Amino acid sequence: MAVTQAQAAKHLLKLRKAQNSFVDFVKLCNPEMTFAPFQIELMEKLDKLAKGTLGKNKLLITMPPRHAKSFIATVHFPVFYLASQPNRNVLSTSYNQDLSKTFGRQVRDLAREQLVEQAFPDFKMSDESRAVDDWRTTDNGTYYATGIGGSTTGRAATLLILDDPIKAREEAESATQRNKTWSYYISALTTRKQPEVDGTKPIEIVILTRWHPDDVAGRLMETEDWKEGQ
Repeated sequence: MAVTQAQAAKHLLKLRKAQNSFVDFVKLCNPEMTFAPFQIELMEKLDKLAKGTLGKNKLLITMPPRHAKSFIATVHFPVFYLASQPNRNVLSTSYNQDLSKTFGRQVRDLAREQLVEQAFPDFKMSDESRAVDDWRTTDNGTYYATGIGGSTTGRAATLLILDDPIKAREEAESATQRNKTWSYYISALTTRKQPEVDGTKPIEIVILTRWHPDDVAGRLMETEDWKEGQ
């Protein structure tokens, strides 16, 4: 079926809006979906985080399961972030390697979508590195996903994502598991953060369901760094 001039103009407008707005980017990629107000608010916060207008360079997201927090922040946001500036570095971590690979596959597949290519023609994945959990852009940007306890040696993060560091309530009840997760976060993840090439500070997103008051979110909220959002 032939595309009319009006339809082509409408599509071009959607592409241009997606270049400049994370909310419009998610809507472009999911035209069949209707988002709740709290989901739009989350997208708006992430948009400001990417643009440096949030007033802080860290975002803590705590929601119950099945609220699309990972769909928005762990899958769509890294693609928008890298497509906007393909020399950035994303490090994404979850409670085990299987979940990290699941997220990684979703991120990679989204990055390959024709709509993303149309909206961001300068964003291209390298032919030499396209693993679900480890790939590069043609501008030497990187995406790397690993589970808690996995190696992060040599991995830079201008964007650090920690999503679901604890699998479920049973693990959250274990002080040993909580301490292990926290130690990995402090020693293996936060030390990977580095500024962008132009000196822009790295950004960080922590996403989880609260299972215990002494979880990662609870500990972060006790630190001055996260209280002040610096």
